Amino acid sequence: MSAYDLWSLVLINSAVFIIFAFSFTRPRTSRDWRSFGAFSAFIVALFTEMYGFPLTIYLISGWLGKRYPILDPFSHDAGHLWHSLFRMKGDPHSDPFHILSNLLIFGGFIFLTAAWEKLYRAQRDHKLATTGAYAYVRHPQYVAFIVIMFGFLLQWPTLLTLVMFPVLVLMYARLARSEERDALKEFGEQYVRYAQTTPAFIPRLRRTTQVSQTIEGRFVMKLNVKAIAIAHGAVAGILFVLCRLVFTLAPDGTIAAMKYLFHTDWTAVAVPVNWGGFFLGLVLLMVFAALVGAAWSSVYNRLAHESSVTSAKAVRPTENWHNRSSCGAMNAA
Repeated sequence: MSAYDLWSLVLINSAVFIIFAFSFTRPRTSRDWRSFGAFSAFIVALFTEMYGFPLTIYLISGWLGKRYPILDPFSHDAGHLWHSLFRMKGDPHSDPFHILSNLLIFGGFIFLTAAWEKLYRAQRDHKLATTGAYAYVRHPQYVAFIVIMFGFLLQWPTLLTLVMFPVLVLMYARLARSEERDALKEFGEQYVRYAQTTPAFIPRLRRTTQVSQTIEGRFVMKLNVKAIAIAHGAVAGILFVLCRLVFTLAPDGTIAAMKYLFHTDWTAVAVPVNWGGFFLGLVLLMVFAALVGAAWSSVYNRLAHESSVTSAKAVRPTENWHNRSSCGAMNAA
């Protein structure tokens, strides 16, 4: 295991990321320290397996040896498990997973920095932070920590960090709820209005639906075509990646299950990944799903508008008849 037992690198890398996060979060309360401590534990566990002792590789080395006989499980490159599991060639530091992980990690730290600046100024002035990152989500610091940890999972997944990740996400959610109770006591109605317009963790670019007024003061729900198209494309992309992952990790069982369910041979789907074909298929599926979402939401908007117009025209003569009847009754009286 010459690629490991590098405990000096464990110490240096852990210290760099922890100190960097500390310099922007500057925990003061017990809640802040719990949040920062959980993130620090994740970082230490990650770099311990990355450079110290590869516990995950050790536990699954037998399976890796049978599944990938030419792979040296205790080489440092094999620790990039997504690279190995998808049978990718070349330097794992330049594969799509590693590039995406770097974007998430550095993007998360940038987001954390921007959020802390706004929070620091608001706390100094005893005001509610509602600008910058806080204009999009109520808890950007927790969003940043989650994005950073997810980036590390894409770069170097381990059994321990895979278990820690959902636990930490739940922990951050509970800490966020506790912060909201304190903010509600301090800012009252101002925080209520802020919470009504700003989501807690997942920013929404625009509403998927909006109510628009039509003829005769009638209202009809109008769908946001762009938002629905993006949602369709994202869901299709996630399902495509998950299906590809299942076929790669357990091809025999997946083929047997598909043959039982659909009575068709899926052997051709379980071939080793061709990354050009993979990304082409991913893009085409996402585009197709987005177009389908845009098409049906556009048709709905058009039909809803025409229906409201038709209803308004049908109601107008009836209202006129009632008006004439009322006038006639008054004249007769």
